[in-house]
Amino acid sequence: MNDGLLDDIRSENLKIYRTSAQRLREDVGQEDEIARDYRGRLVYELIQNADDAMDPGRAAKLRIELQDDGLWFANSGRELAEGDVRGICGISASTKQVEGSKKRASIGHKGMGFKSVLEISRAPEVYSTSYCFRFDEPQSLSFLREAGFHTRHAPLMRLPWPIDVHRPAWTRLLASGMGTAFFLPFAEDAAPRTR
Repeated sequence: MNDGLLDDIRSENLKIYRTSAQRLREDVGQEDEIARDYRGRLVYELIQNADDAMDPGRAAKLRIELQDDGLWFANSGRELAEGDVRGICGISASTKQVEGSKKRASIGHKGMGFKSVLEISRAPEVYSTSYCFRFDEPQSLSFLREAGFHTRHAPLMRLPWPIDVHRPAWTRLLASGMGTAFFLPFAEDAAPRTR
């Protein structure tokens, strides 16, 4: 399901890192900084993103499910477009604008709010009727090392990976009218505290 875009994003970022190893360190540092700066804003940021994705002619629905192993956050907004995926995988790369003008939407235009999920999850998953992908720290680190980088940390949100098997909850959410969902699995050792 549109894995070519995910391959492109990983390849583009790898090319940037080969040009500048400093950029690799900066991306890791920026993610850590954003996670700290946006601490406590996770629900607000995801509601804001859902509001921005709502189509005027469609019923606006939002669903938040707290489970033992993570948090589901779903909405009935439009499916993710390529620009949305690139925005999630970048910083200050939002596509949000007021319809029919060059003016950005009044909220949520920095392209950083989704990174607030890093406060509770190091393996976020993104589901949409158009694109489904995940972020995986160990896989990203292995990818960079195989490319010749000697690094202890990988920028999590710059390297998206396809989701091979969808979680049953996504099928249920889809059937209930949701068009996009995020699953934020908790780290096992931190799950009770995070809940």
